[in-house]
Amino acid sequence: MHDNSTQDARGPHGPVRQSRDPLEELRRLLIGDERRKLDEVLQSLEDPRAVAKRISHVLPDAIRMRGLHDESLSKALTPTVQDILRDTVKKNPRPLIDVLSPVIGSAIRRAVAEALRRMVQSLNQILEHSFSFKSLKWRFQAMRSGRPFSEIALLHSLIFTVEQVFLIHRHSGLLLLHVSAETAVDKNPDTVSAMLTAVQDFINDSFNQSSDSGLASVRVGELTLIIEPGPRAVIAAVVRGIAPPDLRDVLRQTVDDVHHDLDRELLAFTGDTAPFAAALPALQACLQSRYRQAKARPSPVLVAVAAMLLLAAGFWSYGRWRDSRHMQHYLASLAGQPGIVVTGVRKQNGKYVVSGLRDPLAADPAGLLAAAELTPEKVKGSWQPVCMLTDEFVLQRAKKALKPPPGISLRLRKGLLTARGPAPHAWIAQARKTALLVPGVTAYHDQAVTDDTRTRLRQLSAAIEQARIRFAVGSTRPESGQEAALKRLSEKIARLRRLSAQIGGEVTITVIGHADDSGPRELNRKLRLQRAAAVRNALVRQGIADAILASPAAENLSGGAAYEGGQSPSVTFDVQFRGRSQQH
Repeated sequence: MHDNSTQDARGPHGPVRQSRDPLEELRRLLIGDERRKLDEVLQSLEDPRAVAKRISHVLPDAIRMRGLHDESLSKALTPTVQDILRDTVKKNPRPLIDVLSPVIGSAIRRAVAEALRRMVQSLNQILEHSFSFKSLKWRFQAMRSGRPFSEIALLHSLIFTVEQVFLIHRHSGLLLLHVSAETAVDKNPDTVSAMLTAVQDFINDSFNQSSDSGLASVRVGELTLIIEPGPRAVIAAVVRGIAPPDLRDVLRQTVDDVHHDLDRELLAFTGDTAPFAAALPALQACLQSRYRQAKARPSPVLVAVAAMLLLAAGFWSYGRWRDSRHMQHYLASLAGQPGIVVTGVRKQNGKYVVSGLRDPLAADPAGLLAAAELTPEKVKGSWQPVCMLTDEFVLQRAKKALKPPPGISLRLRKGLLTARGPAPHAWIAQARKTALLVPGVTAYHDQAVTDDTRTRLRQLSAAIEQARIRFAVGSTRPESGQEAALKRLSEKIARLRRLSAQIGGEVTITVIGHADDSGPRELNRKLRLQRAAAVRNALVRQGIADAILASPAAENLSGGAAYEGGQSPSVTFDVQFRGRSQQH
């Protein structure tokens, strides 16, 4: 017999352990190492610390590579970062304030200081040249050219000023950012950028210049365009006056700063200019100005006296100019109001008198004074009433005269007044009489108007004719529970009679009794008469006039399918109109 138990055999390196199962031993020899490695991999994947350690080695490179590929990573992280900032501000905003206050505070202080500096500099230039022969010459020049004196004084005292600065993408020629001084007259920045790029390309092509060379400056009248190129962006500054040599150094440094701070955005530019708003402070720093220093100053006493006189004249002139401007605004608002025609304006006892024609339906001219910053003490109106025949006022008069119900809409075109919608019969008749009496209405059409009274008459008639008062077999009294049906029927008949009277008609309701075939013919005929009489008497007790309730003709009671047996024991009704109501 063979023993399958494990035995020790002698090998070259000592005893070798033999497995009980040769197949298992063969599996261990063939895939033992791979299985051990697979177990180690599975164990490492299940260990969070090991997974985090491996991810930490590749996470920075993965984030950088994904950011270069597209913006999906930033879009995915944006909500999380926003939530973190929002929670931080809610819980403890102090750290965020400490971080942002140096940047925001510095920017605010710089902007306020720059605005004050420009205002004081402009005021100094005006005051220095306000009381001299030169200033009189400048005032004459201002009057002749129609430009403000302050602008003429600044131009004569100006050495140079940078009015506009453009940041242009070098390869596409698209405008990335544009800043301008407060006194500059801006044209279309995109157009200027496109034309500059076109001229630059034209010169390079015409003179076989490389893309690294080109225009350095362009002189156009009083303006000089200084161009400072960079590897991926170009800065162009519009200068009025004679620019100093160090201005180009400022522009060159700005180009370098923009490329240093926004190199990645310039490299990946596809048309979105939003990222380049970060370069706004750098471009604003290029808006520099320099003025000539005054050589001599007038006497302080003379300056004070002249300033007082000028101030008094200024207040007087300003008052007149303000009143004139307010009055022009008021007249313009009157001219824009339909139904008002201004025929004249005059001054009387220090007050403006405005005369003209006014439709009573037009806006009140006194109500327009407040919008023009005027008061009734300054403006008086003298208006003659007049009837304007424009469609707007004719339609208003028509609505006021006709008083249309809510369902009616009125339209006017070239004197034709058209009504549309449902309306009571009385209003329809009255509108036909009144419409042509309205000034400006030459014709009136109401074919699109539906008589609401007749419509309700037809609906009530149909409801009454569908009503049925039921009786037991062989009985002449209504069944139990029919009292409510009789009450509702009497209310409908009362409304029917009122509506019929509104259109000048009369209504007659025939009460018809019915019987089945269970008895003799003569007995059924009597039952029909007695049932009709019972219902008629019940309606009279409910307040219905006896005159409008009729019984079938005698010949109909003795024959005719409608009055014969074969029907359930009941009473029905037939509604008839007489008079004008029969027309519809």
